[in-house]
Formats: sequence, C-alpha cells, structure tokens
Amino acid sequence: MNNNQLINKYFYVRYLDDKPHIRLRIQGDPNILLSTVLIKMKDWTSNLIEGGLINKIELSCYEREIERYGGPDFIDICETLFYYDSICVSELFNFLSYTTNELFDKETIAVLSVIFYLEEIGFDYNQQLNLFERILENNKFPKEFRLKKDYLVFLCNSNLNWSNLRKSEDGNKLISIFEKRKKIINHASEEFSVKSNYLYSPTKDIWLSIIHMHLNRLLGVDREKEKNIMLLVKYTLKNLKYQKGIL
Repeated sequence: MNNNQLINKYFYVRYLDDKPHIRLRIQGDPNILLSTVLIKMKDWTSNLIEGGLINKIELSCYEREIERYGGPDFIDICETLFYYDSICVSELFNFLSYTTNELFDKETIAVLSVIFYLEEIGFDYNQQLNLFERILENNKFPKEFRLKKDYLVFLCNSNLNWSNLRKSEDGNKLISIFEKRKKIINHASEEFSVKSNYLYSPTKDIWLSIIHMHLNRLLGVDREKEKNIMLLVKYTLKNLKYQKGIL
C-alpha cells in the first residue's frame, strides 16, 4: 500500500496490556483510507488470522502524544521519523533472519543503532557520554559487557565514518539500513534547535523518548532488556574515550 501511494506514512508500536499486540498507525487521504485501504487491510489481516499469526484485529482512533514529542509544531516531524524508523527496524529483522555473523546479534545491533541515533542527532562524544551517565547514574555494570566489550568498542567507533564497521559486508549492510532514517533525524534535530523556544519538553528528553520507541519496535515491550541495552551503550561509550582522544 505504501509503494502504491495509497497511504502517506505508517508506523507501529508494541504494547502488552492484556496480551502482546502491535498498534499500526496509518496516515493518508481519508477517502482512500475508507474506500481502499481498509478493504485491503481486512483481506490481509484475514489471511493472518487464518494462518494463525494473529488472533484478532481492532480498529480505533489514534491519540497523538503531542506533548511528549515537543508540542504541535513538532509532532508531524516525529511521526515521519517513526515512519522511517519502522522501515529501518523491519529491515533489521530481515537482516537478522539471514546473517550468519554471530557478532551481529540483536543486542549488538541495538547498541549500534542507538549510537547511530546519537551521532545523527549531532551529539558529540562528550554529550553522548554525559547524557548516558546522567540517565544511568547508579546502575550496575552489565555482565554481558565483559563478554562483548572488545567487539562493541570496535564496531561502535564512529571515527572515519564508521571505518571499523565498514570492514565487513554485514557491517556495510547495517550502515545502509541505519542511513534510511539519517535525513529525517538530521532534519528533526535542526528543527528542535531552531525552534527550541516552542518546545514543550527538553530536547534531550524528546530524543530519549524517540530512542525508547525505537527499542520498543526492535526489542518488544521489555523494560529490563531495554535498560540493559542502554547500559551497554553507556559502557561502550565510556570505553571509547581513548579512541576519541579523551584522556
């Protein structure tokens, strides 16, 4: 439907509530949504139910989280970012389904993805580290980091345009996936900066919410798993200080 220009954009969010489910948000011309898209959605979801992939479908209105994402001047750009992020995560799942490189498990890809976000937002190394030390001030050192330290520090070094990551075919594929959302992240960062007086929330809080939603799409609704990824990001950044020339 997206390729046929029946919808303008979409994104999805994972929820638990009573049972795990996905909420798919679709934006487009109301006439086309009612006359064409809903019929196609019915056919698609009926096939999913028959195949045992889902139990049911419900249709409801979407209430935008306007304040959480900066206010009415910024919600459109955030939802466009969610659209590109949803595409990115879908391609990451596809990547995980065919890669034979054991280094690139979902956990490592999540850490890489978050650091890519920080880089594209425009945070320099010190800003990245300070942010993660602030939000994860008193948290314990994750056991997994001892096992993953060497290759996380190697892969997550953005120096020379991610030259370490580009040394493998899979690394280049990951970069091409992450870059699908690069322009919109850059644009959102610019808008937040230029129109900062109109923001309802601090810029860093908005970005943390956006990163949280990315991890929701990638990991599912699992606060402990998400916290663990954020800790891995923190300690990866801390161990990058020598490569970044910080003594």
